[in-house]
Amino acid sequence: MLQLAKLFKLFSLSVILLLMASCVRDVDFDQADEFAIEPVVEVSILYFDLKASTLGEITNNDLGGEIEETTRLDLFSDPFVEENLMEATFTFEFTNTIQRAFSAVIILLDEADNELRRIPIYVGESNGQENVVRTIVNFDATEVALLKQMENLTVELGLEPGNPELDSNSPGNLYLKSAGTFFLNIDAD
Repeated sequence: MLQLAKLFKLFSLSVILLLMASCVRDVDFDQADEFAIEPVVEVSILYFDLKASTLGEITNNDLGGEIEETTRLDLFSDPFVEENLMEATFTFEFTNTIQRAFSAVIILLDEADNELRRIPIYVGESNGQENVVRTIVNFDATEVALLKQMENLTVELGLEPGNPELDSNSPGNLYLKSAGTFFLNIDAD
């Protein structure tokens, strides 16, 4: 009986070793050098809510008026982003509930405030309902170098001439929300 137990243990051990040997294959550790991940990151860029009553403070606004705002964006000053950014998409969405039209220009600027790109957007007047205008701007691999130079973003907003003239009691708002979608490629190198 003792002989049979030893024989069974030896047989079990042989089967386990055979199974382990058949399930293991050569591992190529050089594959780690080929490893890359491609995350997609979405970031809110700029948001504002402009009230019609604020525009009513512009004297003779039936003739039009302009507002300009510049925002510093440090998105691309990080060496990690600069090295790994492959593509980007900017989305600008205006929602107008004011009975006047607007012309907007989004301007991408470098550190010295040199213009890199202009994005003109026309936002028509509201006729009692929200007027939503969405503009999508893509920066492919050939244009991403331009984007990496960007330090500031300016919004030039022009109130188009027309009626009604706005005052401190005028209803409505002009909203802007914008986002960036960034496509990265991170290599193991």
